[in-house]
Amino acid sequence: MQVIARIFYCVNRSWSGRISLPELRRSNLLRVIQLLEEEEDINQVTSYFSYEHFYVIYCRFWELDRDHDLFIDRQDLHRHSEHALSTRIIERIFSGAVTRGARQQSDKMSYTEFVWFLLSEEDKTHPTAIEYWFRCMDLDGDGYLSMYELEYFYEEQLQRMEAIGIETLPFEDCLCQMLDMIHPATPGKISLSDLKQCKMTSIFFDTFFNLEKYLDHEQRDPFASQREHDTDGQELREDPNSKSFCDLVSVLNDHFVPKHNEIVQTFTFSKRDQQPNESIVEYVAVLRELANRYNFGTFTNRLLWDRLVQGIMDETVQREMLSKNERKLNEAISMAVSSEAVAQHQRVMRLTSATLVGYQDQETGLLEIHRLSRNHQFQQRGANNQQKKFSKSTKGSTVL
Repeated sequence: MQVIARIFYCVNRSWSGRISLPELRRSNLLRVIQLLEEEEDINQVTSYFSYEHFYVIYCRFWELDRDHDLFIDRQDLHRHSEHALSTRIIERIFSGAVTRGARQQSDKMSYTEFVWFLLSEEDKTHPTAIEYWFRCMDLDGDGYLSMYELEYFYEEQLQRMEAIGIETLPFEDCLCQMLDMIHPATPGKISLSDLKQCKMTSIFFDTFFNLEKYLDHEQRDPFASQREHDTDGQELREDPNSKSFCDLVSVLNDHFVPKHNEIVQTFTFSKRDQQPNESIVEYVAVLRELANRYNFGTFTNRLLWDRLVQGIMDETVQREMLSKNERKLNEAISMAVSSEAVAQHQRVMRLTSATLVGYQDQETGLLEIHRLSRNHQFQQRGANNQQKKFSKSTKGSTVL
C-alpha cells in the first residue's frame, strides 16, 4: 500500500487517482522498475520501493495511532513532531482539501493519506508537496494565497510563540519578508506557480504552520537553503575595498533601512481601525502617514474617507457620514471631531453633577450626624439631672 501511495504521489501529477500515459512517460517509474531487474539488492533502490522508508513511515503512523485502528484523528495528528503543527492547518488537512476520493472514515486519516502527509511534511520542495500545502492554505479555493489567508495562519503562530515566551515578529514585517522571498507575479497574492519557482518554499510554509521548523529556520541563515540549490555553489561577493565611501553608505542604507513594501503598507492601511483612547485627530494623522507611504495620489482623500468611515468607533458619526451622498474628507473629519468634543463635554458635565450630588449628600449626612449628636447630649444632660435629684432625695430620707 505504501509503495502504491508513493508511486501516485510522484507520478499522478493531476491528483485524479489514475495515472495517465503522459504522466507515466514523464516520470521515472519505468526506469526504476528496470533498475529493479538489474539490481540484486532491492534496498539499494530508494525510489518507491525502499524498505527503510517504509519502516520509518509505518513506525511514525503506529506511534500516532493510539488506539491502533489504522486510522489517525485530529488529536493523533496534533502529537506529530511534538505538536509542531498548528491547529488551523490540521483542520484544513481534515477538511478534505487534500483528500483524493471519498474518505474511508469520516474525520479520520487513513494510512495512505498519512503517507502523502508525511512525504509533504518532510520535503516541502517537492512539486506535490507544494501543491499539498498550497491547497491547505488556499481557504477560498481561488488559486491564490491572499494576505488575509496568510494572516489567518500566522496569527496562531504568534499566539503559540507568545505562550512560550519567544519574541514575535509582527505580521506586517513577516509578510514583507515572504513577498521579498517569493517575488509573486501578481502583487498582493501568491500563486502556485510563484511557489514552484521559489527555492525556499520550505521556509515559507513552515513560517505559517510548523512552529518547530520555523524556529529552526530562524536560528540559521535564511538564505542558506537558497545557496544550497545554486548550480555552482559559490557565493558572489564583491571586495569592499573596491567600493567608494558613498557606495558603502548606500549599500548599508539599503540593508538596514529597507524601502517600504507597497503591498504591506496597503494591507496595513486597509486594516487600521481607531484604537481605544485614540482621538480622531490622532487616528487621522496615522491614516495620513500610512497613505503617504504608499502614495495613493489623487485617490488619497477618497481612500482616507473610506478608511475613516470603516474604522471610526463612534457609530453615530459613522451613520451620519454614510448618509451623505458626497465624500468630503474635511467635512467628515470636522463632524467626527465635533462629535468627539461634545461627548467629552457630556462626560465632564455628568462627572461634575455626580460630584455636586456627592457633596450635597455628604453635607446632609454631616448635618444629620450633628443633629443626632446634639440630641444625645441633651438626653445625657437630662439623665444626669434626674440622677442628681434622686441622689438628693435619697440622702434626705436617710437623715430622717
